[in-house]
Parts: sequence; structure tokens; C-alpha cells
Amino acid sequence: MSQPVVVVDDQSGDSALDYEGEWSHLYGSGTAVNGTLSYTIQAGNTITFKFNGTGVGVIGALPPTSGSAGAVTSYAVDDASPVVFTAPSDLTSTVYGQTFFQQQSLSGYHEHTLVINVTYASVEAAFLFDYVGYVCIPTARTNGLSFTSFPSPTRVAQWESSKTTSPVGAIVGGVIGGLAFLVILTLVVLFLRRRRPRRSPRSLNLEDETGLAGPKSPVPPPASLMAPTLSTPPATVISSNLRTTSLAREAHIPAQPPEPQPLPHRDMEPDVFSDVPDEVPPEYTEL
Repeated sequence: MSQPVVVVDDQSGDSALDYEGEWSHLYGSGTAVNGTLSYTIQAGNTITFKFNGTGVGVIGALPPTSGSAGAVTSYAVDDASPVVFTAPSDLTSTVYGQTFFQQQSLSGYHEHTLVINVTYASVEAAFLFDYVGYVCIPTARTNGLSFTSFPSPTRVAQWESSKTTSPVGAIVGGVIGGLAFLVILTLVVLFLRRRRPRRSPRSLNLEDETGLAGPKSPVPPPASLMAPTLSTPPATVISSNLRTTSLAREAHIPAQPPEPQPLPHRDMEPDVFSDVPDEVPPEYTEL
């Protein structure tokens, strides 16, 4: 049962790789992982890497040598004897995905230290380092653990991309979906609240709905119940007395009573009645 390989790029940005000496970096380098390479042209420079795993390997690139000698490097894990790799001297183009070193069957119960030492390098034969890969410690003891070769840089890049982007995409999608659901739910609640009729204890006021202000005017009574109105007759018909009465009534001033007319004087003597009633009460005498 094979175990996954963890890739540590040459420019991972963490302290997993410890560079010693003068190193330079290349960008946009063909099929290298993340398009980056680290290189040196001086002997004696080293890279130290610590890990917990059962296997480890070093991958890089070979520059064209044009007949000159290639770079020479050595690799040692813990206290084991170093393994030397010598680059070929007849390359006419750059070769990517070159395996410089690999070791398997390491103990998975303690930390290991890998040291890369540049024995020989020059301007014509630089040492190009791409990444370190190591096999993770299995969760259970497994017999027959195989570790034959590291994947090519292209496959490693695809594996890294799927490993890092898939969970992020799922998380981002879940967050966006949750936010969209909350926004839709809020809009539905607001819409239902706006459509719900509002109960009011007061009666419907048409003037309030039409925006008219001011006191309400009473409904006029029927014509049969209205008080008669006085019309002023033409001036040619009104007599002086009626005109005075009308003006006095309009001004609320009582009109002057007419002057008493003198009675005609007649020289008449008062009538004398000589008739005595037949029945005269008898006189009463004192006893």
C-alpha cells in the first residue's frame, strides 16, 4: 500500500528548507513545480531539511553543459553514508524532473534530517534544485511499503493544486451559499411584512388617504328641512312702514311705535240713568 508524497517546493516560504551559502532563484522555469528553481554555482553550499516520514527524495533540473563537466552533489540522511550524484556533461537542453536522490524504508517513529551538499558547481554547470518530497508516516503499521519513484513535476503540481484548491473551493462555495440563503430569507420576510394589512382602531378616513387636510364639512341636509330664506321684495312694492320694519329687523333694533292719533272731540253730556231698580234691599234696623 503506497503512501502519499508531501512536496516541499524550493521557495515554499517556510523554514522547512534551510539554505546555507549563496543561492539564487529562477522564475518561470518550464515545468518546474510552481515554475521556480533555486540554484548555486559555488561548491560548499548546502540545504538541510528535517521531516517525519518513511521515505525521501530530491528533485531538480539539469542545465545544458555543452561538453563541460556537470555539477556534483551528495545526499545523506541522518548518519548514513552520503550518496553522490554527478550530472552528465553532454546535455544540450535543460532537463526538468530529474531525481537526484531517493531513500526508502526509513523509520517512521522519529525525525529525520536530510543534508544536500554541493561538491562541485560552476557557471557552466550550475546545480538546479526544484523540490523535496517525502512519504508521510502511515497511520497504521503497514508491511510491504513501496517507494519506487517520485511523481513527475507536472503530476506533483496537479496533485498540489487539487489538494489545496478543492477544500478551499468547497468552503467558499458553502459560505457563499449560506450567505445567499440568508439574504433571500431576509428579503422574503421583509416582503411578507410589507404585504400584511395593518389593523387600525380608527375608521377609514378618505381625506387622510387622499392627502387632504382640514376639518370635515358636514353633509348638507335635504332641501325640505332647510330653513326658508327671506327674500327682499323690490323697492317699488315695499312701503315705508314695511321698509322700516325690515331695516329694524335686520339691525335688531325695535321699531318706534306709531304715534297715537287724537280722538275726535265731541261735546256730549254724560248719560244719566234715572231708572231705579225695582228690587231694593230692605233697610236693616237695629234692634
